[in-house]
Amino acid sequence: MDNYIYSNVVNITNYNQEEFEIVAGKLIKYKGQTSNVIVPDGVSIIGEKAFYKCSNLIQITMPNSVTKIEEQAFYQCYKLREITLDNIEVIGPFAFSECNELKKICLPACLKSIGNWAFSMCSELEDVIIENGVTNISYGMFNNCVKLKNISIPNTITLIEGCAFKDCKNLKEIIVPQSVTKIGDEAFYGCSNLKNVIHPNHIKCGSFSGTPYAQPYLWKLHGKCEFCGGDFYGLFKKKCFDCKKPKSY
Repeated sequence: MDNYIYSNVVNITNYNQEEFEIVAGKLIKYKGQTSNVIVPDGVSIIGEKAFYKCSNLIQITMPNSVTKIEEQAFYQCYKLREITLDNIEVIGPFAFSECNELKKICLPACLKSIGNWAFSMCSELEDVIIENGVTNISYGMFNNCVKLKNISIPNTITLIEGCAFKDCKNLKEIIVPQSVTKIGDEAFYGCSNLKNVIHPNHIKCGSFSGTPYAQPYLWKLHGKCEFCGGDFYGLFKKKCFDCKKPKSY
């Protein structure tokens, strides 16, 4: 028995049973068709696929009692524009993946666990605020959020997992705090406009492979011209064959 689900269960009776299927404080399935949904007070968990592919859902209001959102709970809710996560402690994998109308999210300090690909492929997502207290950015979390341009990473983050920001093509700058000890493979790969990066010395430029920021570093690493990637020529191979600039290292 899942202690998380059944501990401190509130007996929820005052709700429309034609719209909501609720068992022991867990919203199993939303069966309605309205665009603005108010989750009944006392619900503690939004269950797996509870709002899966709810094509009419635009806005959802959750009570303070909700602390957990399970896997694919809002997957492919294409019209969902607003979500408040104030008291959420757990977000499951793919929970908000492909919510294409989401433009802004705020991840609260109380958030303890975020599943892989949680906000991946949210094509209109532009702004992300992560509050102090959150400790990691999970695998593929913002993968292919092509319009993402603003994200604040607090100094409580210690890990940015692989593919976390992969193919975020509109991301132009990012500040990685000193608290981050590791950046996973291809975390920023395909961020084709990422040129301005501030990061601690213990994080190497190679962690940003696949971006304009890291390209000069990778060229130098392979003995190429840091300005254009060309080969060097001459007796001491000190001048670039392509751009003619002198070798600087």
